Amino acid sequence: MQERVAVLYLKIPENIKISDFNWGLNVLDEEEQVEFYSYLVEHKKLEFLLGRLLVKPLFAQKLDLLVNDILLKKIVLESHM
Repeated sequence: MQERVAVLYLKIPENIKISDFNWGLNVLDEEEQVEFYSYLVEHKKLEFLLGRLLVKPLFAQKLDLLVNDILLKKIVLESHM
């Protein structure tokens, strides 16, 4: 069985501000909030938040879960060179 892969691309208009998306901060779990607030420049915060706002609802719909039940974790792989 072949699965389709969707690639999401979003061009962020220059006039958008992070304050326009304060409503979306509630989709971030504690770890994601720490990462979000660690970014020093607004456009990096915006990239991070918009990415989560795009991806989490898609996973939630596919898995029949609530958006806040979706946890995205970073996995650091060691190099075995």
